[in-house]
Amino acid sequence: MSFSTILTSESSISVIADADWLRTTITEATNYFPSRTGIQSVATDHSRGDSDPEQLAERILQELQEIIDEQAEGRHDALRLLLKGARGLKTLPRSYFLQNIKCDRAAGPLIGSGFGSVYRGKWDSQDVALKTFRAFILYEHSNNEKFAAFLREIIIWRQLNHPNIHKFLGVENEVLFPRMAIVSHWEPHGNINQTIRELSLTDLTSLRPQWILGIALGLEYLHSHRIVHGDLRGDNILVDEELHIRLTDFGLTTLADSKTRTNGSMSGQTPMAWAAVELMYDLPRPNFACDVYSFGCTCIEIYWRNGQATQEVS
Repeated sequence: MSFSTILTSESSISVIADADWLRTTITEATNYFPSRTGIQSVATDHSRGDSDPEQLAERILQELQEIIDEQAEGRHDALRLLLKGARGLKTLPRSYFLQNIKCDRAAGPLIGSGFGSVYRGKWDSQDVALKTFRAFILYEHSNNEKFAAFLREIIIWRQLNHPNIHKFLGVENEVLFPRMAIVSHWEPHGNINQTIRELSLTDLTSLRPQWILGIALGLEYLHSHRIVHGDLRGDNILVDEELHIRLTDFGLTTLADSKTRTNGSMSGQTPMAWAAVELMYDLPRPNFACDVYSFGCTCIEIYWRNGQATQEVS
């Protein structure tokens, strides 16, 4: 079974009470993986009835994530159960929750907009970005289906691994409480538009074709996993220390339809300059073709930025 098939079949899951979700998730995990000691341990603790349900939920989801990470037999079933369980239990595997995150909240966010804010922080000795979303407050959304789907999007991002996709590190729910922060690498060059302003035209002549190839490869990877970016443009393309590009900000606030897993935009809308014409009329959300249109607009943006367009554009 393919990754995209799992995403499509999982989307029809109905919602039941959290206690039922916990029992169902543990039972299904036990049936699929009877030889996994960790899963059997969770099942035993659950049957005794004296363990904290939230901890049991995080433990069973963690066991499923470890099967995926190990590339073990049954990993596709583990992913399906993980997606299903996280959506119903409204939590994440234990390993997703990072410790020792430091962030000067009083200094304010470095980036703020209608959808949320981005703070700079430290995880041990590593510079990280902490992204919060105004729409999601932890204690207000424990029974909110959009929040449950938001957690599901986080799990999907956790499974992605490509040199042109921005790396997910984990989540943090204390430093910026009451909002959960998504933690990712801090890219010192910022987005591609900021980087273009820093570099000479000579450097850009060689880098621009490489960047466009990287964007195309990253987009191809997302589409191969049935992920529509939905907001592809320069501001959502980061540049790492080695001047390689990484796509970011896909699929974290608007939710899946029956044909595609996500439609991506952090604001819920694609800015007009990058939006396919059909989005202005009867198309309710971006699709794969819209991403291709935005890719073309982004190529023009990269060559035209700062009025430094060259003959390469033509």
